[in-house]
Amino acid sequence: MAYATRTDLTTHGLSSAAIGSISTTAQDAALDAASRVADSYLRARYATPVTGYGVDLTRAVCSIAAWDLLSVRGYDPQRGGDEALRLRAEDALRWLRDVSSGKAHLAGITESESESWPEYLGAVSDESRGW
Repeated sequence: MAYATRTDLTTHGLSSAAIGSISTTAQDAALDAASRVADSYLRARYATPVTGYGVDLTRAVCSIAAWDLLSVRGYDPQRGGDEALRLRAEDALRWLRDVSSGKAHLAGITESESESWPEYLGAVSDESRGW
């Protein structure tokens, strides 16, 4: 499951003009791959794929996917935008590491049933008290 769409990619990753020559298939593949990278960090704390996530996860996935798409074109250190995109992808990966270690948290996440408290609550007693 991808945590971002092609529309999100143009909002949080690359401009429409920058990805205009990249096929939608390649864009979708980059978003899927970036989402799998995110899951590799998130599964340390959450059941994946996560549900009810916020824009923080979408932005991270878009930053990683944008850098992957740019890398296919070829990294050019003379272009200032290339370096900015590389740094954004590195920041996204650093944030995912922080989420994985508990230093940061996902906004808007819905806990899975296996992580909810009600199943753990209950009274346990060795003898019946007749109540």
